[in-house]
Amino acid sequence: MSITEADFTRFFAAVNDGHQPFPWQERLLQNILSAGHWPMSITAPTGSGKSAVVDIHIFLTALSAVGSAPRLPRRLCVVVGRRALVDSQADRAQRILDWLESRDCQLAQEMGDALLSLCSTQSSPPVVLANLRGGLATDKRWIDDPSACSVICATPDMWGSRLLFRGYGTSRAARPREAGLLGIDSVVVIDEAHLSRQLLGTARWVSAQNAEPASTLGLPGLQVVESSATARPGPATERIGIDASDLADPQLAPRMTRPKPVEVISSSRWSGTKATKAYIEEIIAALKELRDQTPGGTIGCVVNRIDTALRIADSLGKDCPCWVGPMRPADLHKIKGLLGLLRAPGADDTTQAPPFLIATQTVEVGVDIDLAGLVTELASAESMAQRFGRVNRRGLRGEARIKVIAPSDKDITPSKGKIKDQAPYGVDDLRAGLNWLRGFDGPQGACPARIMEAYS
Repeated sequence: MSITEADFTRFFAAVNDGHQPFPWQERLLQNILSAGHWPMSITAPTGSGKSAVVDIHIFLTALSAVGSAPRLPRRLCVVVGRRALVDSQADRAQRILDWLESRDCQLAQEMGDALLSLCSTQSSPPVVLANLRGGLATDKRWIDDPSACSVICATPDMWGSRLLFRGYGTSRAARPREAGLLGIDSVVVIDEAHLSRQLLGTARWVSAQNAEPASTLGLPGLQVVESSATARPGPATERIGIDASDLADPQLAPRMTRPKPVEVISSSRWSGTKATKAYIEEIIAALKELRDQTPGGTIGCVVNRIDTALRIADSLGKDCPCWVGPMRPADLHKIKGLLGLLRAPGADDTTQAPPFLIATQTVEVGVDIDLAGLVTELASAESMAQRFGRVNRRGLRGEARIKVIAPSDKDITPSKGKIKDQAPYGVDDLRAGLNWLRGFDGPQGACPARIMEAYS
């Protein structure tokens, strides 16, 4: 048997607990095969499977090794500005490597052998993995064999510094090698790219500079992919994402179309600075009301300031996890254990989800969580789209409600209102966010399909 494009569905199911790929994921694979390079943009809403770029890269590299695909970049760099999500991508890649090395089916054997045939050293595994983020020892395995299929999961500072000859934790003599490996024969997927606009622009500039040297070497250059649920799409020929036809897929449709009704609660106590006791009580009242209305699962609360989050969590008691920034590996493991196993409605699961999770913006692109409902402070439209994407992420609930605590219109009127610019949001961001929310009136609310329409 020889590996062909038709084997992708079987491979995907084998490494994803039997789940079939979504139609848009298959289109991404087909588009790369036909174009000979990755698209500039992936515009798929939160929860629709953007993480599958890891699976697609490994499968395409195996196809290329047996002559069934064009010469594509050997290194995939997945860059995202949250350590927990970097770890999540690394875990996904490790799961695929474990399957390849198990050799427990013919496809695993053939893909593993095909990938090993690319390696220039006998010690290389079928896929070389690297996790580059703060809090971990510097991972150098990826620089040992430039020919190998590699998956590099990194935070923006770790990846960007290496691309620009300034790698954190790297000796001066090693920096040119790292920059060369990342700048040629690599594809970088910058996830949640709206949070890393400067890095995206820098990467595209480096890609342009490296195009001619890479061509001279007969190798792909640096291919840069912007990935975000809220990306502003460019030309249709340069982007891949979900379209109306995908909503017919029985697995994807619930994630995209299940209602998320939005209620905006106008608060005269909203200030954007240190919260008053009365304002904290107002948020807690909204949380408890939503908790009473929602059977099972975890109700999320996302606020804009660390102090506000800590005070809310303290008021709700010790059984209320609070996620406000960088945490130790043990803390991240605990969060994943609590929230990665959220129960489907009616499922028989001995794991008891916490009633509430309190967080700051760090939850917007954090671990893969599935909230039963959400209370959030007003933020920019892009931030709220990310927060809403953590609600009923798998589409297992009939609906999931969202409450947004916001100042009144008059309080965020430019130059006249009492609310001024407050990091991380300016008053113009808040006003635009409030106007954006008005587009989600009605029973469907802010379901991903409607958010997708807003950014199309």
